[in-house]
Amino acid sequence: MVFLKLLLILAFSFSALVNHSLAQTVKALDIKVLNLEISYKLGENVFDIKNQAKDIKNQLFYHEYQLGTPISYDEQWSKSEQAILNVKMKLKALEEKVKFEGDWGKIRLKLDPKEHYRKINLKYQYGF
Repeated sequence: MVFLKLLLILAFSFSALVNHSLAQTVKALDIKVLNLEISYKLGENVFDIKNQAKDIKNQLFYHEYQLGTPISYDEQWSKSEQAILNVKMKLKALEEKVKFEGDWGKIRLKLDPKEHYRKINLKYQYGF
């Protein structure tokens, strides 16, 4: 009986330790998102910012999978679950800023093979 209690205490303490470590990792990802927002405002390359945002998103999915997806009506969210949710919202806001800035439309060039002088058709498709 004492062994069972000791085993349960060790299991709960290990769970709390993993949750604390995960919260620290997610906090580091939050800082990375803030750094990406600053570099976006400073006018750095949008392509690199998008790639780094995708990497952070993949790391968040991995940590969320480790933790288990929280149920929306569950009132007992842990600190790491709340931190993951906060980072996801910040990352989505950054992605929307980058998308709004860079998605104004597409230019398509099409070579017409029927024409003798190789006429090029230029079409512009509006992004909004």
